[in-house]
Amino acid sequence: MEGTLERRTKSRESNSLLWIISITSSIIFSFLIAWMWYFVDSQYNPNISQLVSTNAAESDLIRKLKSSQVFSKRNFTQIPTGIYIQSLDFRSSSDVNITGYVWQTYDSTEKIDGPGFLFPEQVDSGSAIEPRLVYAHPQGEETVYGWYFEATLRQKFNYHDYPLDHKTVWIRIWPSDFHQDVILVPSLHDYQTTSPGTPFGLDQELVLGDWNINETFFNFRTVTYDTNFGISARNLTQTFPELYFNIVIKRKFLNSFVVHLIPVFTVLVFLYTIVLTSTVNRSKAEIFGFNVIGIISINSALFFVVMLSHVHIRQKFPSEGIVYIEYFYLVMYGLMIGIIINTFLVTQNTSFISKLLIWEDNLIPKITYWPFTSGILSLITYLCFF
Repeated sequence: MEGTLERRTKSRESNSLLWIISITSSIIFSFLIAWMWYFVDSQYNPNISQLVSTNAAESDLIRKLKSSQVFSKRNFTQIPTGIYIQSLDFRSSSDVNITGYVWQTYDSTEKIDGPGFLFPEQVDSGSAIEPRLVYAHPQGEETVYGWYFEATLRQKFNYHDYPLDHKTVWIRIWPSDFHQDVILVPSLHDYQTTSPGTPFGLDQELVLGDWNINETFFNFRTVTYDTNFGISARNLTQTFPELYFNIVIKRKFLNSFVVHLIPVFTVLVFLYTIVLTSTVNRSKAEIFGFNVIGIISINSALFFVVMLSHVHIRQKFPSEGIVYIEYFYLVMYGLMIGIIINTFLVTQNTSFISKLLIWEDNLIPKITYWPFTSGILSLITYLCFF
């Protein structure tokens, strides 16, 4: 009798130690995931290629022109160009609708028949309007022309890090007369500040929904085309600096957490309750309603809920590979299959694995569920972001 009590006491102490290890490791992995989320969400360094002053823009333009053997030997007309964004809206994962103003400074002697700019990424959205002149303001020997525009720009974004992603919405601005040796340069002196990490050129009442703004900046990018556009003076191998206005935005993590991660965590808890009810004790099984058919039915219902949420994500990013949040769904699919297999083995009691699971009334799956789940999710998070 004393030997039996001693064995039970040691067994309880051993089980308690296993539960402590399980809970501790789960907490550590969970904190590790939370820390990586915070680090990725808050980590952003200003772009090193941004133009912060007129002198910097001039130097960068000269350097890029000299890199082209043809264009460095020609004279260009520089048109100071500024932009102000009033609204920005993601119509799809690749289409961004933008409205605002573009202004350009010309010599007062020049005759301006239309906007001196165009957006090469613009697509026909059905709602876009042609740029219209809203003001022409003489300033000494120059005249500033301001145009209101609405355009839908198609761009390829990388959503692999969703919902911890940063995006750069770029507005590439071409001169409408690019065949006449015209270069658009940023009119940086028209802004109060263009310091790195500072947003400018945006309406203060700009509504971005799920996004926050990190910064905006101008820069030049050199682009090589495999055609001369029918202009014999252009060399097919030459590079040409083009003006970009960039808007760096960060997704609001809290919104995505509520929409996706809280339901995921809720399903994980439901799955764990299924594991906790697994038992080889027939009286307990009858009380809990534990049987293979019942577990399959519950898993089927949870699978349907998870699948609908997963399909919603795939519809948002149809052209992307697997985005980060999808790995949570893949882990849940694996857990559902594992729980069904575990239930079948527990009720059979024939194989070595079944007998192993019977130990301490299916204790191994119960104590390893959260460490395994949080551990695999922390590993996935590390591999995705680091």
